[in-house]
Amino acid sequence: MPLTGKIDRIDLIDKDAKTVRVVDYKTGSAKTRNQILGKTKEANLDYFRQLVFYKLLASLDKNFPLKVKETMLDFVEPNKKTGKFKQEKFLITDDEVDG
Repeated sequence: MPLTGKIDRIDLIDKDAKTVRVVDYKTGSAKTRNQILGKTKEANLDYFRQLVFYKLLASLDKNFPLKVKETMLDFVEPNKKTGKFKQEKFLITDDEVDG
C-alpha cells in the first residue's frame, strides 16, 4: 500500500552525517509540550503521531538518502498575550516509529 505525506520543511543538521530536521508548520493556538505528548486532559496525540509518520516515511523512502534526527512543530501564529512564537522540538526514537 503506497503511503504519502507532505513535509513543510527539511533543515540540514549535519551534512557529513546526512541528518536532517523535519519541520511541520501549525496554525491555531500553540500547544504545550505536555499536550502534544498526551500528558494533559486537553491532550491530543495527533501532532506527535504526524511527526512519527514523517520519520517513518523518510526511513522507508529509498530515494531519500538522509536520516531524520529531529522533528519540530513550528506554530506560526503568535501567542495573543506575549506576541511570541512557539516551536517544540522532538527526537523521535525508533521504538516510537515501530510503536
